[in-house]
Amino acid sequence: MSANFQELIDRLASLYGIESEYIDIWGNRHLTSLKTKLAILEALGVETGSEEGLRRGLSVFEGKSFLEPVLVRDQGELPQGFTIHLSAKPIPQSFEVEISGSEGKIWSQGFKREELVLSEENGLITCYLPLPDSLPIGYYELRIWGGPGENPTGDSLLVVHPGTVYLPEFLEGEGKTWGLFFPLYALRSRKNWGIGDFRDLKELLPWIGEKLRAGFVGINPLHAIKNRRPYHLSPYFPSSRSYRNFLYLDVEAIPEFRASPQAQRLVKGGSFQRKLETLRSSPLVDYESVATLKLRVLQLLFNAFLEKAHPLRERGFLKYREREGKGLEDFATFQALSEEFPDQVWLEWPQGYQDPQSQEVSSFRESRQQRILFWEYVQWNIDEQLGELRVDSQKWGMPLGLYEDLALGVERCGADTWSNPQLFSLKAELGAPPDGFFPMGQRWGLPPVIPTNLRQERYQSWIYLLRHNLPPGGVLRIDHVMGLFHTFWVPSGMTPKDGAYVRGYPKEVLAILALESHLNKALIVGEDLGTVPTWVRSELSKWGILSSKIFYFERGVDGWPTPPEEYPPLALASINTHDMPTFKGFWELKDIELREELRFYPQVELAEEERRGREDQKRSIVTALRERGLLTSGAESERGLLEAVISWLALTPCKLLILNIWDLLGEEEQQNLPGTIDEHPNWTRKVSQTIEQIMGDSWFAGVAHLVNRLRGG
Repeated sequence: MSANFQELIDRLASLYGIESEYIDIWGNRHLTSLKTKLAILEALGVETGSEEGLRRGLSVFEGKSFLEPVLVRDQGELPQGFTIHLSAKPIPQSFEVEISGSEGKIWSQGFKREELVLSEENGLITCYLPLPDSLPIGYYELRIWGGPGENPTGDSLLVVHPGTVYLPEFLEGEGKTWGLFFPLYALRSRKNWGIGDFRDLKELLPWIGEKLRAGFVGINPLHAIKNRRPYHLSPYFPSSRSYRNFLYLDVEAIPEFRASPQAQRLVKGGSFQRKLETLRSSPLVDYESVATLKLRVLQLLFNAFLEKAHPLRERGFLKYREREGKGLEDFATFQALSEEFPDQVWLEWPQGYQDPQSQEVSSFRESRQQRILFWEYVQWNIDEQLGELRVDSQKWGMPLGLYEDLALGVERCGADTWSNPQLFSLKAELGAPPDGFFPMGQRWGLPPVIPTNLRQERYQSWIYLLRHNLPPGGVLRIDHVMGLFHTFWVPSGMTPKDGAYVRGYPKEVLAILALESHLNKALIVGEDLGTVPTWVRSELSKWGILSSKIFYFERGVDGWPTPPEEYPPLALASINTHDMPTFKGFWELKDIELREELRFYPQVELAEEERRGREDQKRSIVTALRERGLLTSGAESERGLLEAVISWLALTPCKLLILNIWDLLGEEEQQNLPGTIDEHPNWTRKVSQTIEQIMGDSWFAGVAHLVNRLRGG
C-alpha cells in the first residue's frame, strides 16, 4: 500500500469522524488500525476498493457547499453571522439574505460586495455575512441569492437555541425532588392482561402523587418492539423509537370497546377469562400470548370504529393522521408487511418490498389500505392514552409527571431501518470496548446512524424522534447519552476489540435537543455510565443535562461511599439501574452467583476476587451509614439497610432522586442481565406483589415521608 493511499485513508477517516484512538476503562491507549478505518469507511458508504472510490468519498467534504446545510446559534450570543464558500469567479456584485419562520418571511437584507470581507484559501473564496441582532428560539429557513432576481443559490436550516436544556423554575437554586420507577411491563394487578399497562399506571398516579407526594414516576421505554422471543422483548432493542408497543394499551378503556357488543362478549367469555387469569398469574410476561389477545380485541374495536365512530373520534383520528404524515404511514405499512411475511425479516422480503418507495409497496398500500389504517388506529389510541396519563400525573400533584426513556438505537431489521435505510449503516453495529464486566467488549445488534447523512437531511429524523418522545412538562432519560457525541462502531465480521469511536456533530445535535426540550418544557437526564470521557461529562453539564449517579459506583479512591454533599447538584441519584442487581441481590451477592453460574468469569479466581471486593464494599457502606447516624447498631435488617441507603441519597444535592420498586419490594433477581439473551429471563420477570398490595402497604408511605423530610418536600 502506497504512502499516498494510506494518507488518503487517514484523511477520509478524520473527515468522517473516525477517531484515531481511545482510552479504555483501565487507562490504556488503543490506536485505530488501518483495517478498522477501511471497514468503518465502507460501513459509512465510502467505496474503499480503489483510490478512485476513496477520492469520491473525499468529494463530500472537499467541494465545500456554498452554505452549510445546518447553522446553529445560541440565542444569547446573537448576532452571530455565517460563512459562505464561493468556488468560482466572478464573485456576485451583491447578496440577498432572507430568513423565514413558520409564519413566512421575518427578515431580509441585501449586501453589496464592497461591504463584505472576503478571504481566499485553497482556491475557495470565503465570505462572512451577519445575522439579525435577535431572533426568538426556533427553526428558520435561511436563503441566499447571489444577485438581484436570481434563484436562491443556497439554503440552510437555522436553529436558534436557548444554550441549555430546560430546567423547571422549582428546580433552580437548591430545588430538588424525587420519584419512583415502575417498569410498566413488570406490574401485576387484578385487571391487567398479563403485562403492566396504562390502566395500572393510571391506578398508581393518585397514590404516588397525593399519598406519597413524589415529584414524578419513571417508566421503561415504550418503543414498539416485535414482542417475540428470544430477541425481540427488550424495550432497548426496538423496531421503532417513534412509535410504541400496543401491549401497554388499556384495551377496555378505548371508547369503541363500549360500542362493540362483540368485543365485550369475547372478553367476558369463559375461555378468554381463563387465558387472562393464566397470563396474570404467571411470574413471567408471555409477550406473544398477550399480543395475540390484545390484537384480537383491537381488531373488533377497529371494526366498530369504521362502522359507527363518534364524529369527535373521527375528527381526532383524522387530525392525528394529518399530524403524523408519512412517518405513521410507513410504520403502519411495515407492520402490515410484517404480517404478510411473518417468518422473514425485511431484508429477506422480496426485493420490491424492501424499498418503501417502490411500486410494489405502493400497490401493497392500495390493496391493504384497511390493514394499514388499523395499525394507524392502534398507534392513535396509544398516543391518546399516554397523553391522558401525562396530564393526569401532573393533575395528581407531580410537578414533573412522567419520567420516560429513550433507547440508544433500533434493531437492524425493524420499522425505522426499513422506512429510512439511508440513515443507518447495516455494515456495522453499535457496541462498547472491553471493560471489567465484558473483557471481550460488547456488540449490541443496533445499526449506527450515519452522522453525515443525518446532517444532510437537516436532522429531520432527530427532530421527529424528540417530538415523539419528549413528555411535555416531564423528564426524558436518554440511554447511553454519550451517543450524542460519539458511538463505538464494530464493523461486520470484526470483534469489539477491533472497533473504534465515530464522532458525530454534537454541537448541532445538542442545540436541537436544547430547543426541543424548551419547546416541550421537558427536563433531560443523560445515562453517562461506563467508559465516558471527562470532556463528554463536561459538555453535558454545560448544556444542563443531568448526569446519572449510581450509589454502587460512587466511591472514593479509598473505596468508601462518596459523601452525600459531594454529589453534583445537576444529577439524578439512584441505587442502581435496570441493568444492575437489585439492592437485595447486590447485598446478597446474587449477581456474582448468577454470572458465575452462566460462566461469565474466564477464571474462577475472578469471581472470588469480586466476592472479596463486594464484602469490603459492604463493610465500608455499613460503617459510613453508621458514622452519619443513618444506621443504628442492630438495625441492619434488610429494610433498615435500604432505608439508610435511601436516606444517604436523599441528603445529596442532586436535583432528582429515583427509587426502584424492585428495591423497595426486596426483589432478588435483576430485570436485565447484559450479555444474555435467553440464559436469563430479561424483561419478562414480574414484581412479586400486585399494585393493589403495594398501594396498601404502609411501609411505602413511611419511606416517602422519610425522603420528603430529608429533601425538604
